[in-house]
Amino acid sequence: MGTTGRPVWHGISGGGGARLYVEDHGDPDRPGHRERPAVVFLHGLGYCRLAWANQVRSELSSTFRLVTVDLRGHGGSDAPPDGYADSSRWAQDVAAVLGEMGLHRPVVVGWSYAGAVICDYLAEYGDDALAGLVLVGAVSDLGTRRALDGLTDEFVAVSRRLVRSDPADLPSAVGDFVDLCTHRPLPAEQRGEMRGWNSVVPGHVLAGMLRRTLEHDATLRAVRVPTLVLHGEADRVVRVAHARHVAGLVPGARLVTLPEVGHMPFWEAPERFNTLLAEFVEAAGVTHGR
Repeated sequence: MGTTGRPVWHGISGGGGARLYVEDHGDPDRPGHRERPAVVFLHGLGYCRLAWANQVRSELSSTFRLVTVDLRGHGGSDAPPDGYADSSRWAQDVAAVLGEMGLHRPVVVGWSYAGAVICDYLAEYGDDALAGLVLVGAVSDLGTRRALDGLTDEFVAVSRRLVRSDPADLPSAVGDFVDLCTHRPLPAEQRGEMRGWNSVVPGHVLAGMLRRTLEHDATLRAVRVPTLVLHGEADRVVRVAHARHVAGLVPGARLVTLPEVGHMPFWEAPERFNTLLAEFVEAAGVTHGR
């Protein structure tokens, strides 16, 4: 497994002035980093940039510039008291990262809730600034009947507990959520780390994110950049049927499902995930003449 040097961190001013914590695992002098698209990683609800450890510490870092972002309310980013239902804020966050980091036609990877964040960005800015999209266990709609149908009953039950933000129940709800994210139980140390990432996210952030109502079918139909939809066949959070729905909306999208893998393919099957990602990014770079 390859390694990368210490990342350079940046404080990016996102929507409404919220400060976003971003790490740049790129080296302008490393062969290939200028010629190939950069890869921007956006994590899901409750997690943080550290979820991508198996990517930034792999051979991917030798080939591509990798940028990891803490979503607003998560990790080292600001957690404003409100605004989580405002799609424009999420869109502005993504645009700010791309602009302030000087990323020319990157590939954006969105896991789980970040699928909705990417759709917010696409609805406001389009895909002209991108080379491609990778949607991993991703949701696109929130709060509608169909959106609920795309989620598992187990996750819906846990999400209701997270929305209530009951101080007495929240630690247990967070633990149950972490357990849903993988097909096989995590080693105790990894499970503890992930619970820690989730536990520092304020309750008002979780509640605000989960109470949104979004419909993005038209947004996905308008996508014109190469798109890869990756989904674990044993996902206990987002149903495979939703991945098929998303792939069917995006013109030319490729759907890949991974057997015996849950909601975190990049963590549970990192070698397979990294190979698929590298192949996709290389192809996207050729498509856009890099």
